[in-house]
Amino acid sequence: MGTLLPSTSWLRFTFEFIKWLRKAAEQEEPNAQFELGYAYVSGDGVQKQIDEAVKWFRRSAEHGSPRGQGALGTAYANGDAGVRDLVEAYKWFLLAVAQNDAGAKEGLRNLAQRLSMEQILEAKKQADAFKPNRASTKAH
Repeated sequence: MGTLLPSTSWLRFTFEFIKWLRKAAEQEEPNAQFELGYAYVSGDGVQKQIDEAVKWFRRSAEHGSPRGQGALGTAYANGDAGVRDLVEAYKWFLLAVAQNDAGAKEGLRNLAQRLSMEQILEAKKQADAFKPNRASTKAH
């Protein structure tokens, strides 16, 4: 499935749009997964559910989407991913920044001041080992 989804910066999510967005997300389209996660964070077109947002951000991030990676980093930094894990947050921010995600750069800077050198090195090690799931899978 391509990346022909409209920009959501101006678009209010409608029921019909969410339906098609969910179909694309379920077919493992990373941009759709990120946008669906964003809808759940904002409550735009769906009931606001942070745990559901994190689920979609994770799927997007695991497919290599820098926006999904940045959003997942934020979720770990804030404790929205079920646990506050600053090393995991730093890993996801590193991956997003490596793809020029501007929003993740600030998260990375903020976390760098709060982590020890050992924690930063562990996050870098995990980021280096990350391999995006480019295959379309239904089992998530």
